[in-house]
This record gives sequence, structure tokens and C-alpha cells, in this order.
Amino acid sequence: MKISAPQLMQIFGQAPVPLPASISVAIGGLAAGATRLDTVTVTGVSIGDRISTSLPASQGTNSFILIGAEPNGQNSLHVRSANYSSSQQSYGTRSFNATIMDSQHLRQTFALSDYMGSDTFLAGVDSETSNGKIYKTTNSFGSSYPVYATPAKAVRQFLSLNGSKQAQLAVCSDPGVVIKTTDGGETWTNIGRLGLEDVLFCAEQEGGPASNVGSILVGTGTGVLWFSSDNGNTWTSKGTAYSGYDQVWGLIYLSGSGSSAEYLALLNDDTGTNAPAIVKVSNYGATKAFLATIGTAGKDHQGFIKLASGALLCGISDGNIYRLESPYTSSAVFCISAIAPSETKPRVFVQWSDGVVLMGGQNSGYLWVSEDDGVSFARQHRVGYGDAVISMKGVSSEMVVIGCGQGLLTGKPYKPSIHRAFRCYLDDL
Repeated sequence: MKISAPQLMQIFGQAPVPLPASISVAIGGLAAGATRLDTVTVTGVSIGDRISTSLPASQGTNSFILIGAEPNGQNSLHVRSANYSSSQQSYGTRSFNATIMDSQHLRQTFALSDYMGSDTFLAGVDSETSNGKIYKTTNSFGSSYPVYATPAKAVRQFLSLNGSKQAQLAVCSDPGVVIKTTDGGETWTNIGRLGLEDVLFCAEQEGGPASNVGSILVGTGTGVLWFSSDNGNTWTSKGTAYSGYDQVWGLIYLSGSGSSAEYLALLNDDTGTNAPAIVKVSNYGATKAFLATIGTAGKDHQGFIKLASGALLCGISDGNIYRLESPYTSSAVFCISAIAPSETKPRVFVQWSDGVVLMGGQNSGYLWVSEDDGVSFARQHRVGYGDAVISMKGVSSEMVVIGCGQGLLTGKPYKPSIHRAFRCYLDDL
């Protein structure tokens, strides 16, 4: 049982991304030899995109030329046209096609949504400018198109809110805003910033992702928990998750409902004073009970997953993977091993329906596989060349979609990418 070599999907600046539909612009009268600048709304474009434009053949006549377009804000283009005739011309409404040729400011594919059916995912791509982007695919990232330029630099996590997974909550950073879609990502609502938060790291729903319960916890870069009882439309601060910790990196639903619902919160201390911690949270985030620390001070949580068996795996920036067994007491924590000297960030985990566990390494860019419920890992294929694995989602037991970036390893220009890895079975003949 092996994973095939990952197939690189060339998107997010790696290759042109055509916008999905023609764009209409109202062009008024133009004097002979004059040019004109109009503004149109184009979902998904943002400052820094290099845009190529073209007119349909039937509209490119009569000495009228569409010179080009450039983003002038979130979801907005400046479109310049010219009249090369010798007389005044009036053109009315014209449509044109646009392609994003490059997005130099985009850095990493930081978040991927759950599989939404019809080979559909959402990808949150972070940015060095004011706006990150959300892309959508309907063919497992054989191609994609932008659906939203976010009011923040990055989407840190998508959370599926209902069984169809068409309702998605996205928590963002720089600043710490919450955005929401109910139609699979085609349109988005900006719920707003949670207090003065700059970073929202994680979100979890009572019952787990896609449970359709409506009670949601969010963890932040100040170590504070926020709670919503109405599917993310309104929020209340529940205070610091635990004294001495300034980062809630992960949240995992365990069991129960209402005030009795319990979660695990994975905490980091950016000051380097305290080792990464695990805290049990209940009473809508207001009650916290310290369980254990793992690793050493100065290190932090990276990837994590609650396995079907109930065991919690935590990858720490010391290169080790730690295991916490149900019922999640401090005596049950143990270190599996440093999986490789070069693997200082076990970044993300996925478990397939047959129990196989995959891990993606940020610093090495390799995929690792475990067939013994996460007790041991064997190195498989490298994802790209120099790509850092940042995010990963699985589909059934056949495919994983892997979000990557190069910004933290190789510097600019940042080029986020998507890979796919398919499982293949090798039979002896």
C-alpha cells in the first residue's frame, strides 16, 4: 500500500488563472484619440494581481481597444479603454474576459476546506499585502478561480458548519476577522473583527466539523477563547484559555453538548517561558482544566489530529510527535520519536477512512505515512522541490489535497501551490 508521487497543480501564481465569467463595463462617449478609465467589481481580485484582458471578437471593432485592467482595491478593477477613430464614439456596455497572470504578493496556501462534494474545495491563500484570497475548485484543483479577496491577510482555518459543507466559517489573521459563506464559497459575509484580535488561529464546533449544531469556539493569538451560539454570527469573549499562554493554536471537540461539551485546547507560549500545553475546556469556553505540557519551553504546537481510535497526536517544533490517549490525562502523554533530524515541524495530519494516517512536514516537504494508528511513521514522497507543506485535506481513502508555500523557506517571490497525492496499490506478479 503506497501513495503515488504527488502531482503538482499549477495555480495561485504558478500559471494563469482565468476568471470564470465575462465582465461588463459601461463605457460612455470618447473623443477622438481619447482614453477612459472605468471601475468595475470583479470578485476575487486584489491589489498586486497582474491582469490580462481581451474583448470578444464582436466587440473589438470600430477602433475601440480595451488597453488593460489593474486591481485598485478589494474585488475592484480599473479598466482603461481607448478610441482610435477620428470622431467621437459612444460604446455603451461592453463585456470582456480577464485572466490573472500572476499574483506576486501571495505567499502560502495556509488553509484548505473539507471536501465539499463534486470535487470541490476552498483554498485560503495568505498575502504580504492587505488582502489574502479564497480560491474555489470544482475539479480537485485541476483548475480554480478566485471567489473572494478577504478583509485580512490570511485565512487560518475553514470550519464546515453543516452536513453538505456548503456553509463554511473562515477565521482570519491581520486582522482577526470572521467571514462566512452559505453557498460553497461563491459569496461571503464579513462578520467582523473579534474585539482587538489580530490573529484567529483555529475554530471548532460542538459535535465536530459539519455537525450543524451552531455552537462554535475560536482560539486567538492573544490566548483568548471566543464563543458563538448562532453559527458564528455573534461572538462573546470567554477570556484567556490559561495563564501564561498567549496562543490558542488548536481546538478539538471531545464529547457532550451545551455547557457540558468538552474540548481540548492546544496552547503555545510565544515568550518561550512555558512548554506547549494541553487544556480541557468546557462550559462554552469559560471553564478550563490544565492537563499536561509536552515538549520543552521555547517550542510550540504544529500539526495535530484526534484519531478515530480516540488518541490525540501532536506534532511539536522539536521534530517530535506526542501521543495523548483517551481519557486524556497527563499520565497518558508519551513521545513517539523525532521522525527525522531535518523534520523540525510536523505540520499537518490526515487520517483516511481505512485508518492510515498521513503527516506533512513543513521544513522537509515530505509526506509520512503510519499504518499503526500513528505510533510509527515511514517517509514517503517529497511534495515538490523546496515547497513547505502547510495544509492538507483527505478524500475517502484515495486522495489528499496538499497546500504548500515557499515564503518561510526560500524568500520572495512567494508562490503558493497545490499538490494532489493519489493512492496506488502495487501487486506482485
